[in-house]
Amino acid sequence: KSYKVKHGHCNVPQRAGKLGAWVKRQRDKYRQSHMSDERAQKLESIGFQWSPRPINNPLKWDEMFEELQSFKTEHGHCNVPTNSGKLGRW
Repeated sequence: KSYKVKHGHCNVPQRAGKLGAWVKRQRDKYRQSHMSDERAQKLESIGFQWSPRPINNPLKWDEMFEELQSFKTEHGHCNVPTNSGKLGRW
């Protein structure tokens, strides 16, 4: 809960020490059906997301599309290197 209060979400990066590793284990257990409904509901009650990346979020998609348009204007193409931050991973 304290992470959510500080950051506004429950998407703890895996590299964020013990809490990040714990969150990854919870997602793994959930995907493998090794988590009780009670624990899953507790996590969901504080806004825990089973997928750390929003899926089919139209606002996020539009934001990334705008970044791609800017990249194309600057570079003349849409071949964004994968090591170019969020846009490269998108």
